[in-house]
Amino acid sequence: MKKVLLLLLAVSLTMTSCKKEETEEQPEATENTVKLQIDNNAEIDFKDSFSAMVLGGRLIIGAADNASGSDIQFSLDPSIATGTYTTGFIITHGVNGQAVFATAINASGESLTITTHNTNSKHLKGNFTLNFTDNNTQANRHAEGSFDITYN
Repeated sequence: MKKVLLLLLAVSLTMTSCKKEETEEQPEATENTVKLQIDNNAEIDFKDSFSAMVLGGRLIIGAADNASGSDIQFSLDPSIATGTYTTGFIITHGVNGQAVFATAINASGESLTITTHNTNSKHLKGNFTLNFTDNNTQANRHAEGSFDITYN
């Protein structure tokens, strides 16, 4: 009888310690970075002004770079899962108040890959690529970038 009680106690302690380890998962650290490279030009690191929140049923991410006068915005489904998408998202980029591209208007071959999305810690990481006609110069261009953000 004592052996059975000791065995049950050992199993109970083992299960309790496993559950404790699972619930003490450390949140992933992020610095809220968004990066963009157009053609082979220097990469823009949007770090001067940043916001990310669920608003009107969409996850809205906005960031700016004061040095280049650039801004970038994303509109995504807040429950977006890991995977690669060619529709269902909008990315826009502007320089000094002038729109350069919007995926819904002048981009093609667009692809958004979500590599991490933890809806509990609200951490989202991924990358994107697209071809577009520059609104200002009418030149055909290529853009690619990445993001690693935490949202509200």
